[in-house]
Amino acid sequence: MEHAPRRSLREMEAQLGLIVRHALTIARPEESDLSIANRIFDAEGRTLRPLTRHIMVQHIFWKVQKARTGPLVENQLPIPGIKLPRVIGVPHPKTHQPERIVLRNATLPQLVAYRKILVERKTRRIKELDKAIRFMRKYAPHSRKVTLAELVEKHGQQILFEMGARKP
Repeated sequence: MEHAPRRSLREMEAQLGLIVRHALTIARPEESDLSIANRIFDAEGRTLRPLTRHIMVQHIFWKVQKARTGPLVENQLPIPGIKLPRVIGVPHPKTHQPERIVLRNATLPQLVAYRKILVERKTRRIKELDKAIRFMRKYAPHSRKVTLAELVEKHGQQILFEMGARKP
């Protein structure tokens, strides 16, 4: 019995990338990401088998790190009603490669890009993100470089007053 030569992890991940891109080209627009992932796994299980251990170890590693750092802080911005993750993933404006940024350091264009991602994922966090975007548009409508943290620092008391939390 002849065995296929062992491929490197990089080669296997490149092949998975091709498989995913192909699956997306034939997927129906309304098909969920989870449905596409299941279809790929069912159709390409033999091809994906060598990657299974690596992916599971990465997932377990992520779970261990998450458990070690503790639960996410509920309200990471001092703005009532805005509960978003500490780090968000957005495409880099020039390279379009994914990059992770701390929410407090996000600019309005980055929040808008993150919103597009959340719309695709059909998540419930869109309403909370919309509050942050409205806040950015209200207090820095023409600035593309001001961060969320800078606005919270500068206008925090006014925001709390407007939301009925405290008096300025």
